[in-house]
Amino acid sequence: MLSSSSNPFVRERSVSSTPTQSTLLTDWTSNSGTAINDTNLTQCSNKRGLDITNDSTQGTNKHAYRSPHRSTWTTYETIQQRSLYGQRMFGRRIHVSGRPLLQRYQCHEDQVYYYFFPDGKSCVPFVCDYAHAANNGNLLAVSDEEGRVSILRTDKSNQISEREYHRSFYTHRNAVVDIKWSKDDSSVLSSGGDGKLRIMDVESDECLGTFIGHRSIMKSANWHPTNPHLLVSSGSDGSFNIWDTRFRQLGTNNDAKYVEEESMEGIDIGCYPIYGPIKSVPDAHVEPKSRVKRQRASAVIHAGRTVTCALFYPNDEEKVITSGSFDGTIKLWDCRVGRTPSPLQVTSFQQNGRRKGIADMKIDQSGTRLFSLCTDSSVYMHYMLDLSLPAKRYTDPTYEASLFTIKLSISYDDQFLLAGSTNNSIYVWDIDGDQTQAHTYKGHSDIVSSVAWHKSRNDQFASCSDDFHARIWKA
Repeated sequence: MLSSSSNPFVRERSVSSTPTQSTLLTDWTSNSGTAINDTNLTQCSNKRGLDITNDSTQGTNKHAYRSPHRSTWTTYETIQQRSLYGQRMFGRRIHVSGRPLLQRYQCHEDQVYYYFFPDGKSCVPFVCDYAHAANNGNLLAVSDEEGRVSILRTDKSNQISEREYHRSFYTHRNAVVDIKWSKDDSSVLSSGGDGKLRIMDVESDECLGTFIGHRSIMKSANWHPTNPHLLVSSGSDGSFNIWDTRFRQLGTNNDAKYVEEESMEGIDIGCYPIYGPIKSVPDAHVEPKSRVKRQRASAVIHAGRTVTCALFYPNDEEKVITSGSFDGTIKLWDCRVGRTPSPLQVTSFQQNGRRKGIADMKIDQSGTRLFSLCTDSSVYMHYMLDLSLPAKRYTDPTYEASLFTIKLSISYDDQFLLAGSTNNSIYVWDIDGDQTQAHTYKGHSDIVSSVAWHKSRNDQFASCSDDFHARIWKA
């Protein structure tokens, strides 16, 4: 593990300062976080550098459960209580609008992190993901184009006095395009532009395993929701792979044929096993009639059939859901051992007769609904029992999402849908509310590529942008 003294990656900006080999640079400096109560929340919300969501001096959670008999409530707590104790009609809970809470989110100056290369040039943070429970869920993993993963304490600030709470380590030779925490928060799964997956221990910074089999840039990597040994990944080579850490170990990084390929100059991530896929499905989103010709095609054409995302079907180890960039389809695959993988269901997206690609997919916490972000600037909701047609469509008059780097996120209670955009804003829909009007957040100056909700509370989310900044938004 890197010590705080050897990894001072949060520092103050000054006009005369020279960039050093650090990971993050605070965009602003501010006074230390001041604890305030709900009565003066409005008065203080516009003051510079205040952290209004966490009483760090008392070590208490501002949004912890309170007795239903308490006379005063925050907006967040009111919505929680209505959800728990509100009236029911025909056995279903009455929906309470979340817009009052959505209006409360702000990104304060001490929650903005600037990324740069060791030579001082600006660096793009690609993807972010919250831990499940470690440190009360206040750990945010952020990957960047330098091949690093940063672990940020979201209950701390970007001030130089608190830099010891943030750290980073290298995982790939080049850009890390996806990052996911393990269920126990002991490790992260990263996928890189080098076509490899890695599992990294977040305490020791050591690699626990590398997975090779993709021929080009990775697009997504996901854990199985209940089996920690199973992984699924997709890539721009048009394939998706299933991996199992109990099978198909090809060797270690110290073996002669892997030493040069696995070495990263000046970085030691230990001795670790190397795995091959237990199931590989090439040309997953190519029409059957063209597959024979496709196998003879060049690698340049190959890149046009990217599998943008691959997820395990809930409570099933042999079904995988994939999305395509070219054919604009979502496919449910039967990947049982001993059989040739084949799609069980297919959904196609078309606009004015032209197919639109899928940028990202997420399954809600209940495992009953699939949300897909389409490049027609819409988010579609499908019921898992029937993926053939979408049940809902979420749009906004100003929403734009035409790139395959844009990501989705669903709140832990399945109430809110969060999405990045190509018009520099963050969009949030109340899932059971208005599907044609989103709440927007502005603060970034370039494409917002990745977004992530806190995994145990609705009082914060994070975003990454091509403006070289990661932001933490709190209510």
